[in-house]
Amino acid sequence: MKLYAVAVLTILIATAFVPRVEAHASPRLSCPPVSSIHTMPFRGERGEDAAYDKLRFDVRCETTLLRALGSTKPMHDPRQMPIDERFVEGDAALLILIERHNLHVEQVLPESWAARWKEDGMYAYFDYVSTKEGRADVTRRLKSSLAHGK
Repeated sequence: MKLYAVAVLTILIATAFVPRVEAHASPRLSCPPVSSIHTMPFRGERGEDAAYDKLRFDVRCETTLLRALGSTKPMHDPRQMPIDERFVEGDAALLILIERHNLHVEQVLPESWAARWKEDGMYAYFDYVSTKEGRADVTRRLKSSLAHGK
């Protein structure tokens, strides 16, 4: 009887530290929030930020990114460029989706703003999306490009 009790106790202790996984967990739950990105590496690089890598390279995270497009929740600017204080979750989602689908930021800007992109770079983008209408337009343009495979 003592041997049986010791064996049961050993099994209970051993399994107490095994993480439990929900069998019915949604794939969406395995994607980190966009705001958890600390560093966005240069195009195509991996290994610097686990949250970025998961969102960028795991196809199951596409929905998470599309949902985050409209978010204006401020977050730190994770790009390896001059920091812009206007950076929000929607910007991170857009940049990841653009890279994932081999697009460029100027492709989702109206023609006049795409011309500004050539001189001002990301500042042109941030200026354009600083209005609710501009952000909605960029989101619509990106979704349209994704739907048409452009």
